[in-house]
Amino acid sequence: MELDCDVKKAYEAITKEPQKCPVGGSMTKGLQVEVANKDGTPTEWKEDLDRTEVVAVKRDPGVKPGTTARISQTMESRMADMTSNWEYLLEPAGSGRCRITLDGHLEIQRGGKWNGPIFRMITYLADGGKKGMVEHLNLVAEATQSRRKWIA
Repeated sequence: MELDCDVKKAYEAITKEPQKCPVGGSMTKGLQVEVANKDGTPTEWKEDLDRTEVVAVKRDPGVKPGTTARISQTMESRMADMTSNWEYLLEPAGSGRCRITLDGHLEIQRGGKWNGPIFRMITYLADGGKKGMVEHLNLVAEATQSRRKWIA
């Protein structure tokens, strides 16, 4: 996705205020920061999702942005026995614009209560991982008050 803002503004929207663009998107009913860096940047928090599920998020804010920035995060759901890893790459995309590339990997642990073949099939067919990433990026665009352009 490309945004009408620079890399620094997008980086700060993602790292400084997870309340504005929670990884749980519209399912997030509350967010509690557990750990923050010395400068106040949240690195671990819990998101209270619909139906009382709590997702723990750990984020490595990476290197502060120069021309590009990278961010890594891991989300764990004990209720669904799932782990998701996201890697952000933020880079300039012309004058006053930036491109955010977000890659994700979702793992449903074997032996958990939600690891049945039907749940796995529904998650795969509904493209649940991608939908959550798209919703999250839309929230980043709103947090930066930027117009967005989806790219392939």
